[in-house]
Amino acid sequence: MKELVLHGCKINCEEEAQDVLLYVEDKLELDEFETLFDHAKFHDKAYFQDRDGHHYLIEYKGGEYFILEK
Repeated sequence: MKELVLHGCKINCEEEAQDVLLYVEDKLELDEFETLFDHAKFHDKAYFQDRDGHHYLIEYKGGEYFILEK
């Protein structure tokens, strides 16, 4: 699996989305990571926070996911 950086990461397909979920699994305190992408897909955005207190935004635009550090 390639290492993906959260800041400004662009995800083009569901497989890459799964890679990101695996990559950030250690940093999140959530049980079901898929719900972040589901929420972003239906509401255009989703927010989450990692254990270090960093805030992230997942945006869904034009069939692509964008993960931005806030």
